[in-house]
Amino acid sequence: MPKTLISFLGKFHRPEGGGYREVAYRFDNRERPITTAFFGWAAWQHLRGSADPPEQWVILGTPTSSWDCL
Repeated sequence: MPKTLISFLGKFHRPEGGGYREVAYRFDNRERPITTAFFGWAAWQHLRGSADPPEQWVILGTPTSSWDCL
C-alpha cells in the first residue's frame, strides 16, 4: 500500500481579497523554512526529503475551496 499525504484545502476569507497569506513553515530538521501560502505544499516538500517519503499526495476540498491557490 503506498504511503499517502492527505491535506485539506479550505476557503479563504480576507476582506481585502487575494489568496492565502504566505507563511514560513519551519520543520525541526530543516535549516531553512519552507515559505508558502498552503501548508500541504510545505508538508509535501518536507516529507519528500525524509527517509520514508510519501508516494502520493491527495488534497481534499469542496467545490467552493480555493482551488486557484494551488
